[in-house]
Amino acid sequence: MTFSIIMAAYNRRDVLVEALGFIIENDFPKEEYEIIIGDNNSTDGTKQRIEQFCKDNAGKVNIKYLVETRKGNVYARHSAVKNANGKYLVFCDDDCFVAKNWLSEINRVFNLHPEIGLLGTRIEILWDKTPPSWIKPYQPQLGEISSPVPLRIEENNFYVNSGSMAISKELFEEVKGTLPEQIGEYYVGDGETGLCKKLHALNKPIAITNQTFVSHYQLVAKNGGIKDIKRRHENNGICEAFHEVYRLKKVNIDNVLWNRNERRKSMLKSILTLNFTLARQSYFQYHFYKKKYEFIDVFTKQSTNISKDWELNDKYIASPIVYSSVFERKF
Repeated sequence: MTFSIIMAAYNRRDVLVEALGFIIENDFPKEEYEIIIGDNNSTDGTKQRIEQFCKDNAGKVNIKYLVETRKGNVYARHSAVKNANGKYLVFCDDDCFVAKNWLSEINRVFNLHPEIGLLGTRIEILWDKTPPSWIKPYQPQLGEISSPVPLRIEENNFYVNSGSMAISKELFEEVKGTLPEQIGEYYVGDGETGLCKKLHALNKPIAITNQTFVSHYQLVAKNGGIKDIKRRHENNGICEAFHEVYRLKKVNIDNVLWNRNERRKSMLKSILTLNFTLARQSYFQYHFYKKKYEFIDVFTKQSTNISKDWELNDKYIASPIVYSSVFERKF
């Protein structure tokens, strides 16, 4: 089998089923991929919806479903990977709608460039309705990513998004998987950013193709306001704190405090001069450094007593498959 599509899911049953519909309509041979859903203990009836989806698609496509009760999508993803049979793992979020040539393009690139360690694709934002105009520059915070060329391959300082990325299962297991990331609405680690950094350390090229894409579905009421963009900046601050404490083992707390204070001054000055664009930008950056400062302290205190039970190794305990729908190849 070529691909195992890994989807961590949490309380998005309707969008998840819609996303699955896009996947099974892709143009790649169905016997060459499986979909593995790692449900991070949803409470919205996801389990029942997926059970019905498996029944409705019995014999049509390979689908596996498991429930991971440990909080954090890293556990849902790693438990799914432990149950994967594909040569390549393709990660996709439960609110992303894939293009018809999604798997075909990923397969084409890996065949042409087997040296690539991690491959991302273009990600576009799909709003449920027209968002406020000010949010356009912040759409990369929502997962938007693209390349100025059809295929970009970089060996250093390049990152792709877990909303649509692929890696060989062998390499993913070699680096012990991804890093802790989101629990609920907030991060506790640096997720796919940390994975990219681990691959950079091994001199594995990271690439992005613009020849296919996924649409990241976002709700204006939830994701199109100040509150959510602030949360995402805070998450990035946590990611950076995680990287500096655990990976670099070196932090410059004075620099963090200086930046936090300067952004606060800039925010207040911009409000007084009615420059609301700069005020917004300074507000988000202030919360980035505020959260980074907070979590440098958190991570430093716990760094000597961390279990790393998320690491994908021989000791990792994976949740079992609950439901499945197996494709029966017709000759």
